[in-house]
Amino acid sequence: MGLLISASGKFLSKKGDIAMGYPLKTKYIKTILGTLKISIRSGKTLLVFLNGYGLYDAAQVFTPIIQKVSSEVGVMAVDYLDSGLSSNSTRSFVFTEEADLITKIIQEQNAKRVIVVAHSIGGLYALYLAQKLNNVAGFVGIEPTTKEILLSPPNEAAYIAEQEEHKNATEADINNMMHEKIYTSFPKDLADQIWTTAADSEKKGKINNQDHGLDLALSSSILEKGEYSNLKLAKTIPSFVFVRPYRVAEYKRSEYCTENTTVIPLGESHYIHFESPAEISQAIQRLLAMKTS
Repeated sequence: MGLLISASGKFLSKKGDIAMGYPLKTKYIKTILGTLKISIRSGKTLLVFLNGYGLYDAAQVFTPIIQKVSSEVGVMAVDYLDSGLSSNSTRSFVFTEEADLITKIIQEQNAKRVIVVAHSIGGLYALYLAQKLNNVAGFVGIEPTTKEILLSPPNEAAYIAEQEEHKNATEADINNMMHEKIYTSFPKDLADQIWTTAADSEKKGKINNQDHGLDLALSSSILEKGEYSNLKLAKTIPSFVFVRPYRVAEYKRSEYCTENTTVIPLGESHYIHFESPAEISQAIQRLLAMKTS
């Protein structure tokens, strides 16, 4: 059954009822950097979904995964500033500034334990908030951004080929690729909503003559300094990290990998959660089933 998300943030079936009894409320939270949109349901265990870098709404793209989660489990999906249904940012910022805002929102939910599901740049946010929170009980990474890929990408054929492909791609090429990926991966009703939200988010940024406020270059440089140079996932946090096969070695030497981490080769693109939501869901269920002290 195709799913939609209403203006109130509830998951709807095509008939308009709440799908599988899993309502999420939409909240808009004003901050010094802009207004963050979150989709949320409270619970003693809180699953926090962090998106990748881009225009997409987190609750929408994670819908096939969220809908499989018991209604007893809390959910929070965050749209970064300048993305999805959040506002444009008021100024340029580094990821730690926005991560501080997200950390505060998580703390205000008073969950007993937090499990973070993060795609791409969301991984850096996850590492940071896991350092700030004392109740992170699990992590699922979907090709989370590594410091290595930002600061010193491997000089290997597969990496070089991907860099060349991205370097030569036009904006139209990227739009066409993402359109095909979204409409192949999601039911049409949901794909329509994802694409419309992204288009509106892009238009909003252009009207305000503003690029994404996240300063990725400066964010990368702070990872080489002080406390951030040692930013890594604690070995006490069980984790599953999904990566394309050619990146397995990179992740096994990364800040996400400890003796409590399972690195899983999967997928043909960076958007593994689009292609394989069932496998991501299984990892989440394994973390939910783990007992905590």
